[in-house]
Amino acid sequence: MKFISLIAALLLVSISCEKEDFDIYNPNVEIFVNQLKLDTYRQHEKTETGENLWLIMPKFNQSHIRDLIAFSKDTSTLKISL
Repeated sequence: MKFISLIAALLLVSISCEKEDFDIYNPNVEIFVNQLKLDTYRQHEKTETGENLWLIMPKFNQSHIRDLIAFSKDTSTLKISL
């Protein structure tokens, strides 16, 4: 049942027309993982001229552990654009 719920959530996110905002200081684990899978995570540290340097990791804390563990069995291959 959990697998079906996960697939339904992924489909809903992937067909959504609206870009999801992501707050690195108050992160949503599911949105973060889905953005990684879809290669749409774009939170970069920037140079003084605005060029991308590297991806900024969300500020996860203890309250996110359960949700992060739920995704630990996901063995999807990620394509990360730099």
